[in-house]
Amino acid sequence: MLALPSLVAAQTTNEISQSITTPDKLQSPLGTLEFKDGAPSKETVEKVYDNLDFMHGVETFVNAFQGASTYAIREGLLNMGVENDTLVVFSDMMDSKSLFLTAVYRR
Repeated sequence: MLALPSLVAAQTTNEISQSITTPDKLQSPLGTLEFKDGAPSKETVEKVYDNLDFMHGVETFVNAFQGASTYAIREGLLNMGVENDTLVVFSDMMDSKSLFLTAVYRR
């Protein structure tokens, strides 16, 4: 006896779950971001890239701050006559009048 396979029909729907779709407009700290079928508009792309450029500038400043501070401390000590390979010890603790960008206090 020959068994014939039965037909199987998949249950489908044309609806797409809202949890996985991109909204047409999205409010953000950058302003309103607009999308069409999930693709960003030209203005949205420009806003996001401008923000990315700004954040790279902030990151560069933050990363360079410690190096600039160390350089300024070294130059200040050299201007006071402290030579290289000399340990400087302050007799008093630093306070708010000390002019250091990155001062370290250890007990």
